[in-house]
Amino acid sequence: MNNMTKILILLCFITSILYSQTAQVGFRAEPTWYNTTLSEPRSTPYFHFLITAGLHEENIPLLNDLTEEIRFGRTFTPDYMVGNDLALVLKSHVIKNPFYITLGLNLHSNIGSTGPMQAVYVKGIYLLIFGVGFNLDKHIFVEISKYIPISNPAMGESDYYTIDNRFIREQWKLNSLIAINFGFTVDIFHFK
Repeated sequence: MNNMTKILILLCFITSILYSQTAQVGFRAEPTWYNTTLSEPRSTPYFHFLITAGLHEENIPLLNDLTEEIRFGRTFTPDYMVGNDLALVLKSHVIKNPFYITLGLNLHSNIGSTGPMQAVYVKGIYLLIFGVGFNLDKHIFVEISKYIPISNPAMGESDYYTIDNRFIREQWKLNSLIAINFGFTVDIFHFK
């Protein structure tokens, strides 16, 4: 476990014993576009479908409120970004209601291949998450998030032929992801 993960878990534990909380569950769908180093452009969107669970605290000093959220889900795409995601995210209305910001760490377990008809691999990629969201009401939200890889972002190889029939095999890396999130949360119970 890296230091960023340990810090997020410690922060979640400390705030959970200091402030009254509301437990929440939810669901989010993220149409996502990714940017790579591959020379041919890839504009294919893919989709995250995530189940979320979190604790929401009010009246936190300097932050107004804080939600510690765990997200688990799966990515679906006709391209290379396929696999499971597990994220630890902090969310706060530090700007002003109904706007909020998010910061988190996502582990994407990518299932890919080294090229057509070649070896399949599973690779973990850590990504930082930065987001800005808007609550449409108490339960429904829209959020724009950027995911930035902080571990080895090499995703595989792509084979293709050029116009003059030269065969090219190119290694490509993930630069970043942009996601538009749509979702809802429901309060389960409140405790002090």
